[in-house]
Amino acid sequence: MPSVQDIAREIVAREGGFVNDPDDPGGATKYGVTIGTLRRLGIDKTGDGRVDVADLRALSRADAEAIFIEHYYRRPRIDLLPKALQPSVFDMYVNAGANAVKILQRLLREMGEDVAVDGAIGPQTAEATARIAARPEVGARRLADQDADP
Repeated sequence: MPSVQDIAREIVAREGGFVNDPDDPGGATKYGVTIGTLRRLGIDKTGDGRVDVADLRALSRADAEAIFIEHYYRRPRIDLLPKALQPSVFDMYVNAGANAVKILQRLLREMGEDVAVDGAIGPQTAEATARIAARPEVGARRLADQDADP
Protein backbone atom coordinates (compact mmCIF):
# COMPACT_ATOMS: atom_id res chain seq x y z
CA MET A 1 0.00 0.00 0.00
CA PRO A 2 1.45 3.40 -0.98
CA SER A 3 2.22 5.89 1.79
CA VAL A 4 0.59 9.30 2.00
CA GLN A 5 3.88 10.78 0.79
CA ASP A 6 3.90 8.41 -2.20
CA ILE A 7 0.35 9.41 -3.12
CA ALA A 8 1.14 13.13 -2.81
CA ARG A 9 4.24 12.64 -4.97
CA GLU A 10 2.13 10.82 -7.62
CA ILE A 11 -0.48 13.60 -7.62
CA VAL A 12 2.18 16.30 -8.07
CA ALA A 13 3.84 14.34 -10.90
CA ARG A 14 0.51 13.81 -12.66
CA GLU A 15 -0.60 17.44 -12.29
CA GLY A 16 2.55 18.83 -13.89
CA GLY A 17 4.18 22.25 -13.78
CA PHE A 18 2.94 25.81 -14.09
CA VAL A 19 -0.14 26.47 -16.24
CA ASN A 20 -2.17 29.66 -16.58
CA ASP A 21 -4.93 28.81 -19.05
CA PRO A 22 -7.43 31.69 -19.35
CA ASP A 23 -10.19 29.13 -19.98
CA ASP A 24 -9.49 27.32 -16.69
CA PRO A 25 -11.81 28.67 -13.98
CA GLY A 26 -9.25 27.62 -11.34
CA GLY A 27 -6.78 30.15 -12.67
CA ALA A 28 -3.03 29.73 -12.52
CA THR A 29 -1.95 26.31 -11.23
CA LYS A 30 1.34 24.59 -10.48
CA TYR A 31 1.65 20.92 -9.47
CA GLY A 32 -2.12 20.90 -8.97
CA VAL A 33 -2.05 23.80 -6.47
CA THR A 34 -4.14 26.76 -7.62
CA ILE A 35 -3.50 30.42 -7.00
CA GLY A 36 -6.74 30.40 -5.00
CA THR A 37 -5.34 27.73 -2.68
CA LEU A 38 -2.15 29.72 -2.12
CA ARG A 39 -4.21 32.81 -1.31
CA ARG A 40 -6.56 30.90 1.00
CA LEU A 41 -3.57 29.47 2.86
CA GLY A 42 -1.65 32.78 2.81
CA ILE A 43 1.49 31.25 1.30
CA ASP A 44 3.77 34.12 0.29
CA LYS A 45 6.78 32.29 -1.20
CA THR A 46 8.43 35.49 -2.44
CA GLY A 47 8.07 37.34 0.86
CA ASP A 48 6.74 40.51 -0.76
CA GLY A 49 3.55 40.68 1.33
CA ARG A 50 1.30 39.61 -1.57
CA VAL A 51 0.17 36.20 -2.70
CA ASP A 52 0.19 36.22 -6.48
CA VAL A 53 1.33 34.29 -9.54
CA ALA A 54 5.00 34.88 -8.64
CA ASP A 55 4.42 32.88 -5.45
CA LEU A 56 2.83 30.09 -7.45
CA ARG A 57 5.80 30.04 -9.84
CA ALA A 58 8.11 29.79 -6.82
CA LEU A 59 6.27 26.74 -5.46
CA SER A 60 8.41 23.60 -5.37
CA ARG A 61 7.28 20.00 -5.73
CA ALA A 62 8.00 19.50 -2.03
CA ASP A 63 5.84 22.55 -1.19
CA ALA A 64 2.94 21.15 -3.23
CA GLU A 65 3.28 17.71 -1.62
CA ALA A 66 3.28 19.29 1.85
CA ILE A 67 0.16 21.34 1.01
CA PHE A 68 -1.66 18.23 -0.18
CA ILE A 69 -0.67 16.16 2.84
CA GLU A 70 -1.58 18.83 5.40
CA HIS A 71 -4.66 20.41 3.83
CA TYR A 72 -6.09 17.58 1.74
CA TYR A 73 -5.24 14.57 3.92
CA ARG A 74 -4.57 15.46 7.58
CA ARG A 75 -7.01 18.33 8.09
CA PRO A 76 -9.95 16.53 6.42
CA ARG A 77 -9.06 13.56 8.69
CA ILE A 78 -8.74 11.02 5.89
CA ASP A 79 -6.39 9.16 8.23
CA LEU A 80 -9.50 8.07 10.21
CA LEU A 81 -10.65 5.93 7.28
CA PRO A 82 -9.57 2.32 6.75
CA LYS A 83 -6.11 2.19 5.17
CA ALA A 84 -7.43 0.59 1.99
CA LEU A 85 -9.66 3.62 1.29
CA GLN A 86 -7.23 6.38 2.19
CA PRO A 87 -5.36 6.58 -1.16
CA SER A 88 -8.47 6.92 -3.33
CA VAL A 89 -10.26 9.35 -1.00
CA PHE A 90 -7.08 11.45 -0.64
CA ASP A 91 -6.54 11.60 -4.40
CA MET A 92 -10.17 12.47 -5.00
CA TYR A 93 -10.14 15.11 -2.23
CA VAL A 94 -7.33 16.95 -4.03
CA ASN A 95 -9.57 17.28 -7.10
CA ALA A 96 -13.04 17.50 -5.57
CA GLY A 97 -12.57 18.80 -2.02
CA ALA A 98 -15.34 17.93 0.44
CA ASN A 99 -17.37 16.46 -2.43
CA ALA A 100 -15.05 13.44 -2.28
CA VAL A 101 -16.22 12.80 1.28
CA LYS A 102 -19.85 13.44 0.34
CA ILE A 103 -19.59 10.76 -2.34
CA LEU A 104 -18.17 8.34 0.23
CA GLN A 105 -20.95 9.25 2.66
CA ARG A 106 -23.62 8.71 -0.02
CA LEU A 107 -22.14 5.29 -0.76
CA LEU A 108 -22.19 4.47 2.95
CA ARG A 109 -25.88 5.42 3.08
CA GLU A 110 -26.59 3.22 0.06
CA MET A 111 -24.91 0.38 1.96
CA GLY A 112 -27.25 0.87 4.91
CA GLU A 113 -25.20 3.14 7.15
CA ASP A 114 -26.92 6.08 8.81
CA VAL A 115 -24.40 8.85 8.24
CA ALA A 116 -24.80 12.55 7.53
CA VAL A 117 -23.79 13.62 4.04
CA ASP A 118 -21.92 16.72 5.14
CA GLY A 119 -18.50 16.36 3.52
CA ALA A 120 -16.72 16.05 6.87
CA ILE A 121 -14.99 12.96 8.22
CA GLY A 122 -15.79 12.53 11.88
CA PRO A 123 -16.39 9.57 14.15
CA GLN A 124 -19.70 8.70 12.46
CA THR A 125 -18.21 8.44 8.96
CA ALA A 126 -15.04 6.74 10.19
CA GLU A 127 -16.95 4.11 12.19
CA ALA A 128 -19.43 3.45 9.37
CA THR A 129 -16.59 3.04 6.88
CA ALA A 130 -14.80 0.63 9.23
CA ARG A 131 -17.99 -1.42 9.62
CA ILE A 132 -18.43 -1.67 5.87
CA ALA A 133 -14.76 -2.58 5.36
CA ALA A 134 -15.08 -5.32 7.99
CA ARG A 135 -18.01 -7.02 6.23
CA PRO A 136 -16.97 -10.48 5.04
CA GLU A 137 -18.18 -9.86 1.48
CA VAL A 138 -16.15 -6.65 1.28
CA GLY A 139 -13.06 -8.40 2.63
CA ALA A 140 -13.50 -11.24 0.13
CA ARG A 141 -13.83 -8.73 -2.72
CA ARG A 142 -10.67 -6.96 -1.55
CA LEU A 143 -8.76 -10.26 -1.54
CA ALA A 144 -10.05 -11.09 -5.04
CA ASP A 145 -8.90 -7.68 -6.27
CA GLN A 146 -5.43 -8.26 -4.81
CA ASP A 147 -5.21 -11.67 -6.49
CA ALA A 148 -6.09 -10.07 -9.84
CA ASP A 149 -3.16 -7.62 -9.63
CA PRO A 150 -0.14 -8.82 -11.63
